[in-house]
Amino acid sequence: MVSPPIDTEQADASSKDPKNESSPPQPQARATAEREIQQWQNHPGHAIPRVPFQDLVHEITTTIDPTLRMETDAIGLLQQAAEAHVVSVIRDGRMITEHEGRVEVRPKDMRLAQLLRRKPFE
Repeated sequence: MVSPPIDTEQADASSKDPKNESSPPQPQARATAEREIQQWQNHPGHAIPRVPFQDLVHEITTTIDPTLRMETDAIGLLQQAAEAHVVSVIRDGRMITEHEGRVEVRPKDMRLAQLLRRKPFE
């Protein structure tokens, strides 16, 4: 059985799906993102849950010294400093993205932000 000939113009037209083309973010998506950012900025607690962070600190400190113990306030301050550091690196990555004239942060932006934060002679 012979199949009918394929109309190439029709095949090309049907392969172009307007949903596949990348388009700028919709105003509704931008408003949703801004609302989420405001919620996190007004959030009084920590961004990282306390117990998993405490477990991570305990795991790291026991590899250094198994007898080392930390007070709850010390872990809280360490968590606050870690979150501040992460936020500042993300902010630097965002600035690099804007400098390049883009909207979406890429992994290379975050790597550059971390690289620029290193102390000399490390």
